[in-house]
Amino acid sequence: MNVVVGGGLAGCSIAYALAEAGADVLLIEQRGGVGQAASGNPQGILMPYLSDRDSGASSVYGKGFEISCQILDELADQHGFALSRGVAQLPTNRRLTRVAVECTEMGLWLGAQDLSEHTGIALSEGGFWFPNGRCVQVASLCDALANHHRIRRECDLRVNKIERLDGSWRLETTDTPITAMNVFVAASYECAQLDQLNWLPQSRVRGQIAYVRATPKTKALKAAICADGYVTPAHCGFHVAGATFDRDIEDEELRPERNRELLRQIGTWAAPFGAPSIDCDQGRVAFRHTTPDRLPIVGMVPRMETWLAGGERAVARFNRDQVDYWPNLYVSAGHGSRGLTTCFAAARHLVGLVQGLLQVDRTLEPLRFARQAMIRSLKQHEATTS
Repeated sequence: MNVVVGGGLAGCSIAYALAEAGADVLLIEQRGGVGQAASGNPQGILMPYLSDRDSGASSVYGKGFEISCQILDELADQHGFALSRGVAQLPTNRRLTRVAVECTEMGLWLGAQDLSEHTGIALSEGGFWFPNGRCVQVASLCDALANHHRIRRECDLRVNKIERLDGSWRLETTDTPITAMNVFVAASYECAQLDQLNWLPQSRVRGQIAYVRATPKTKALKAAICADGYVTPAHCGFHVAGATFDRDIEDEELRPERNRELLRQIGTWAAPFGAPSIDCDQGRVAFRHTTPDRLPIVGMVPRMETWLAGGERAVARFNRDQVDYWPNLYVSAGHGSRGLTTCFAAARHLVGLVQGLLQVDRTLEPLRFARQAMIRSLKQHEATTS
């Protein structure tokens, strides 16, 4: 049996990819339903990543954008999660302006008048227009993905431990144990609570979005606009504006003053949203799982226990080609704020690994953080023994 741990967008994407490949899947989510936590925002934006150099990040996000568009187009006719088409990106620095002028593969550089016509509200400057970008109800998308006839959901169920036993995986849960042939962990920063993954980067960043009550002027917005912040077209009487990156705040309490800061910022380039009387006291808080290199963690899980306990000698002789992997254990995490761009490609890659059709992607695999984990473990050991 295939078990996916985590019912957010990463986990639902994996479950859907496996099901489409003909496999039966058990999807486990510790909350009351799929598409909650960071995947529970009422609107998410899918758009390309702009880069002025041919980097690993630009390749990952470019490929991810294409795959996401393809899958969302396939699903959109069956489910009502798609809200609006097209996304505008206003340049926030010279680098983005240079990239936008030179890049024509995924979008168009438009002047202020043309871009204003696409978005529905007056803009004082031009920017990039991505016709295949879109706004999506992420929670509804997760539900649509998990609604496959080969997927069985188990919500309100927490996986506390996984262990290798008699050639299979045994999952200790808050209910009865579960046995699986393949396990896919897609539980965001909570992946690190499992022994096999506790060495991975555990950084999480608080994000707050504002629910902005639509006014006669803001209702004219018909496409999402991104700059130093973003705002989406109204749905059910509210726009979504976001999002904060609060690295030093750990509580989940909504802070109205952060909403007002968001709206003041957005109002500098989308004037209707800068009105003093606008209602933005409601919102939502969630935590993103981020990584040091801002790329997701996708691939087979390496066996790190011996290396982590090896001290300075292990650090000195570490060679990623000599590391063994746990059999049939995979991870998809660290998607940050770009899950709509990366989760589908990550899921497709993992299914390819299971089927033996693809090789490990060294840009994304967990092993890229192994040396840092070994050094961190060594320092912790020295601190406790000194």
